[in-house]
Amino acid sequence: MKRLRLLSVISSAEVGGAEKHIEFIIRYLPAEHIVVALADGPMIERYRQCGAETIILPSEGKMPLKAISPFRNIVRRYAPDIVHTHTPKANLLGAISRLKVTRVMTIHGSHRQFAHSRLLPSAWYKWADMWAANNADRVIAVCESDARELSNSGFNRTKIVVVRNGVPDIENNFSRIHEDARDIVWIGRFSEEKAPMDMIEIAEMISGHPELGRIRMIGNGPLLDEVRLLKSGKIELEPPKESLAEVWKKSAVLVNTSRSEGASLTIIEALAHGVPVIASNAGGNPEIVGDAGTIIPLERREEERTALFASAIKRIFEENNYSIELSQRARQRYEENFRIEKMVESLQEVYRNADAPVVQVRSISAGSSSAGSSSTGSSSTGSSSAGSSSAGNSSAGSSSAGSSSTGSSSTGSSSAGSSSAGNSSAGNSSAGSSSAGSSSAGSEHCGV
Repeated sequence: MKRLRLLSVISSAEVGGAEKHIEFIIRYLPAEHIVVALADGPMIERYRQCGAETIILPSEGKMPLKAISPFRNIVRRYAPDIVHTHTPKANLLGAISRLKVTRVMTIHGSHRQFAHSRLLPSAWYKWADMWAANNADRVIAVCESDARELSNSGFNRTKIVVVRNGVPDIENNFSRIHEDARDIVWIGRFSEEKAPMDMIEIAEMISGHPELGRIRMIGNGPLLDEVRLLKSGKIELEPPKESLAEVWKKSAVLVNTSRSEGASLTIIEALAHGVPVIASNAGGNPEIVGDAGTIIPLERREEERTALFASAIKRIFEENNYSIELSQRARQRYEENFRIEKMVESLQEVYRNADAPVVQVRSISAGSSSAGSSSTGSSSTGSSSAGSSSAGNSSAGSSSAGSSSTGSSSTGSSSAGSSSAGNSSAGNSSAGSSSAGSSSAGSEHCGV
């Protein structure tokens, strides 16, 4: 059987979610891998170490016009079976190059994440992806929330499929719970959409708690100097890390304050390590966290929102049985929904069927119990959404009755993959939902 030849294209080679996602594809999806990056960065060497032939095709500015001709030459040279583009600039390059090859594009999160861009408005990024989607064979959304947003924004819903992100399992099997795990960790880019200043305010509210270890903020970005100036002495700032394994061992909880999010690999990795998560209800956060933590509504005023974060954190330190239960749920949620094998299976199905006529909109999200269900990946009433966070999820200060995500309008949808009806929360009214996971098949490592 002919081995798949996959050409992946991405705008950046910095250490970020989309870039790590490509690394996982190279490592775990059996194929002959070629990567084209439109900028140099630390991920280039990692791609090469994984066995991918990696080409740097520098392209300045947001419009990759000068890259069109050399990119076409690369495609002719390697003759890939699939060209898979990631992030708006790469998606745009794939579209304007007018390739005669099957093309899949992934949109890694809401376009609202670009709302604070000083160079271009978020509308430009949405336009770029929408235009690129016109001649793409498939458009991958990384969570049901993004799929609904794309569909409601005018993207062709018959091209949209949901493939949930996955991360590799931890080495030497799972050995949670660590009794000495007392750190609070925040991991991300120091930028407006990730709201690191909220974490500084939260730290002020909890810094005197007797059970608290360290408050660690890990990452870099344009707001780093401002964070360094405003942070309290309890907060430790750390640069991005090659591996977070040691961080998770000492972490009692992961805090995600994002105002815009896709399907956070950091949250999924926390679940794999049995670390509870307290996160805003941005993007895919509710459907990922499920009953393994608390979701904080963004709609609240800032002071109310940070107070809800602080209250949820204190509860983890003060109620040991609750903390243990969340840790167990986190690990279970990872195993049922976000194993790397599930993501690989979903991607392989997209690649196999990318150039086939679309009969019905399908969700083939990892961990889904209904891979062939109709009208999933769009905002249709009565759709089935596997792994989403409806009832059972602890949503601080909000009410939720069977909806697929906090604050969403998916009426009457059934949500599989979330369990534990009646999980206690602050001011939350929850109706129960069912839990459904699927079996995973092993995949081989590529070049590792």
